[in-house]
Amino acid sequence: MLRIVSAGLLIIALAIPSSAIQQKWVGVLGCSNSRDIELAYKNVSSRDVTWNAAAAGATLSAWARGNWRYFDIQAAAKPVTAVWYPLCIKNGEYPNFDAAWVDFLRFLVKLRQRTQAPLYLTPFLGTQTSCTLDTPILQLAITEQAAALGYAQRSLPDIPPASNPKSDGCHFDPVKSTNVGQAAADFLDN
Repeated sequence: MLRIVSAGLLIIALAIPSSAIQQKWVGVLGCSNSRDIELAYKNVSSRDVTWNAAAAGATLSAWARGNWRYFDIQAAAKPVTAVWYPLCIKNGEYPNFDAAWVDFLRFLVKLRQRTQAPLYLTPFLGTQTSCTLDTPILQLAITEQAAALGYAQRSLPDIPPASNPKSDGCHFDPVKSTNVGQAAADFLDN
């Protein structure tokens, strides 16, 4: 748009279409601990780049077989530019790596039916050390295999044990566990 305001003064105004300005939206998947990691992030970060589709009990097997309805609703409102999955795998859920890998591939198929956005995996290595979701060896193995094959990227830094665990032996206070929020912000805000 070109407009002459007065003799000798030329003002140029450019209209930038709203489609050219894209908000970064990172969809967060996982279980209740993944949800709490995202809440801890929101507590320490001045940016708001996430939306949460994590749900209580939604471990890897649940995502491989489960209901993606909430993800689909969120993604329709705020299209993802990336997907972040702090892995949730219960102790004893899989007899070995191969069984867990099959479910990861099932999960990946369901995800790719919805978006081609980059997938970032984080092994959260013990938000609480007594949690039944703590399977650091399996989480690391899945993350490393997915990254080696180009299915996902490993997000760094890893999520550390929470500084303020809850008494249930598994969860943590997302407001008071600023160390978890800061680790998430170090990844998400870059």
